[in-house]
Amino acid sequence: LLVYTSLNTSMELPFSSAHCVLLHIIGVRNAAQRKLLDELGIPAEDVPVDEFTTLGRILYKAPSDG
Repeated sequence: LLVYTSLNTSMELPFSSAHCVLLHIIGVRNAAQRKLLDELGIPAEDVPVDEFTTLGRILYKAPSDG
């Protein structure tokens, strides 16, 4: 079992339709797969996106001067 999280893995998309939500999920999975290679050196063939499980959505918040 591999559990991985990374900030800024995808851009936010408006959730106006089921199709848009599906495209967002696919985009997030593809971005996560790229991050696994970039940050951990795990090749895409070792972590196929169709085997990913979405565990949830975390919104991060921090104070900002701008």
